Amino acid sequence: MKNDEMFRLFLEGIWRYQWLRNYTPLSDELVSAIFEETQGISDLVIKLYLYAQQFSIERGFEVITPEIIRRVAKDHFRLMKPMLDALKTGNPYKIAQFDDLRILDAKERASSPHPTPPVQKRTNGVKKETKATNPPPIIEKPKRNVDYRDGDLRRFFRVAKQENVAPETVLEREGYIDDMKVWTEGGKL
Repeated sequence: MKNDEMFRLFLEGIWRYQWLRNYTPLSDELVSAIFEETQGISDLVIKLYLYAQQFSIERGFEVITPEIIRRVAKDHFRLMKPMLDALKTGNPYKIAQFDDLRILDAKERASSPHPTPPVQKRTNGVKKETKATNPPPIIEKPKRNVDYRDGDLRRFFRVAKQENVAPETVLEREGYIDDMKVWTEGGKL
């Protein structure tokens, strides 16, 4: 989002969700500080607003100031600072260093659900010819009929499947697990 009327409208929309004792009106100075620290990324704007209120309440200030906005952004957006700095410059080469960042113009947003990155690899004007390839057919491997040894628990699972019963039933019948009635009803082994 650019720092324009739309950005201010967005801020006014979330500004009513203020939990401070002393209501802080949205000023141009606050709008500029929030944009500077978030570059208009709506997710960051909301988080910054939330963190600024939390910071202000915890310290007993109960107001939002541009200084609080900057302090909170410095504390909470430390890992994103290189990306936000790249966006501030507007330099497509710096922005292209981050795979998940790109600048979209209005035409590109409206026309494509998957916009192209701001910097693309040079091809020296030569287009590579691509051949249509069909995916390889899926080959079903025949299942091996393994005869498990006596005592192999996998054998009991196969028997349970053949008898259409729960594996616990076969394991109980073969003596691998106890009948829980003995434990729950106080019976004897």
